[in-house]
Formats: sequence, C-alpha cells, structure tokens
Amino acid sequence: MLASPRCSELARVAIVEDDARLRAAYARVLRDGFDTTTADSAEALLAELDGGRSFDLVLCDLHLPAMSGLALFEHLVARAHPVARRFVLMSGTDVFPRAFSIPMLLKPFDRATLLLAFETLVAVDRPRIH
Repeated sequence: MLASPRCSELARVAIVEDDARLRAAYARVLRDGFDTTTADSAEALLAELDGGRSFDLVLCDLHLPAMSGLALFEHLVARAHPVARRFVLMSGTDVFPRAFSIPMLLKPFDRATLLLAFETLVAVDRPRIH
C-alpha cells in the first residue's frame, strides 16, 4: 500500500518500511522540505515505479517481509533504474552487506542524521523538476 504525495515541486522521497509506526514517524520528519510517499513493502514501491512514478530518493528498511530492502536495491540496479543511485538502506541491526556501496542508516537515528543523508544524496544526483 502506498500513500499519496503532497507536492510535486519538492524532492520526492519514497519511504519503504513495514512497521506502520516507523513509516509514519519518518514521513513526519521529512514532511517539511520533501514530498514523501510511503510504502509498506518493496512490491508496493515496485508497482508504483512500474506505473510510471518517479522518486528522487528511496529510504528502505533492510528487513521487509517478502522482498528485502537489499533485494529491492539489487532489482533496481539490474533494471538500471535511476533511483538505485539514490537509495538508502536502514536497519535496527548493524549487520549490513558491506560488499555493496549503498548508503546505510542504523536505527534509531535522529532527525539531523536522516536529513543530512537525504540532502546529500538529493543535492548530488537530483534531476531537475520543471
């Protein structure tokens, strides 16, 4: 299930998190300055991308029920999807796949850390919206 975005002039951020409370908390943190869309699964995000939606950045939980965050990232890379270059994994454990060069956030993280990660990636590789 995906929630609708607020405004198309802001950087579009997809938050993929199966925990409803965390998903809502991340959306609240980013509501000022970002156009946030939330998804409760990797499959929900893929359906939106396949339907033509685009995002400037994806924040994705590593441990999702069906397709993992890492599997989602690998799928996007295999499809040469542009958002794969602006993908952040997050997890409550510090066991991250070190072989990949994916930005990662260890939960819990504070608002400043989250915003810095997003602003850095969006500023470096954000397509211009007209």
